[in-house]
Amino acid sequence: MRLQAGIDLHVSPKKPSHLVVCRLTTRGLIEVHYKCEAHQLEDLIYPLGKLKPSTIAVDAPLSLPPLRGFREAEQRALKAGARLLPPSFPSMVMLAKRGTILTGLLSSLRWRPRIVETHPTSAAIVTGLRGLDDLVERIAPVDPQRPSRHEKEALAACWVAALAEMGKTVSYGGSPEFLLPSPSYGVPARQGSFRA
Repeated sequence: MRLQAGIDLHVSPKKPSHLVVCRLTTRGLIEVHYKCEAHQLEDLIYPLGKLKPSTIAVDAPLSLPPLRGFREAEQRALKAGARLLPPSFPSMVMLAKRGTILTGLLSSLRWRPRIVETHPTSAAIVTGLRGLDDLVERIAPVDPQRPSRHEKEALAACWVAALAEMGKTVSYGGSPEFLLPSPSYGVPARQGSFRA
């Protein structure tokens, strides 16, 4: 059974990043095998080394942006309906720098997983959904603890990694590749609600 991982990377180590390791069931739902929060990037690497996911999707820029405008992969994704923040925002530049460090750490893993970049809200939008909450309510079992927004983003990134394994994503280019689900992929029916 191959596992995939999703990471929601936070711009600063002062707040935690989220990791979810999962696999996709035959019904198209995420089956979570492991999840954690970590302030330091190295603390994300240790559990990955134990579980060895074949694809790791990260919700963060994994390469530095140009001085102005969007990276080429982002420009293509925007044309397809993605909704992205301008990469020249100071917080996005800081996130991209942290993303390049994470990419270096992930690239040094022994089993050489596929590393991709994604954007969970855009993943929902290109599949015809209203947004992140709508997507997570369809792909993840109901969690009575109501996951945080960052955990939902990690769940959605993990889902994109699983779809990538099945060839159900579109690559918009970049290194690492920027992936979103194929617009023709049928999202499962609603599982439940995380709302209070």
